[in-house]
Amino acid sequence: MRGRKIDPVTYTAEMKLALEVILKERDPKKSSSQRAALALYREIRKLMPNARAKEVGAEAIWIGREEYPAQDEELAWLRDRAIRKAISVPLAIDREKKVSALVK
Repeated sequence: MRGRKIDPVTYTAEMKLALEVILKERDPKKSSSQRAALALYREIRKLMPNARAKEVGAEAIWIGREEYPAQDEELAWLRDRAIRKAISVPLAIDREKKVSALVK
């Protein structure tokens, strides 16, 4: 995975709250987790407007690693996987260029 693009000092409260919901729920199919993933996606997009969808996903994982560090390798893998699964829905919409779906 490539390095982070956003300075950890610029993380917003919305990003941190969204990550908290995603990691608490651990189920990307729950509506609260989907709303949190969309909020996280939008906040990252504000800071990285020209980034590709893949870069936004990588940055979401970096934010999770920064905010929720884990010494245990298995817990770190689970954290990364939960974030990746949750952020995959807004990223798929972005890849298909269905901007109207993101505005809802």
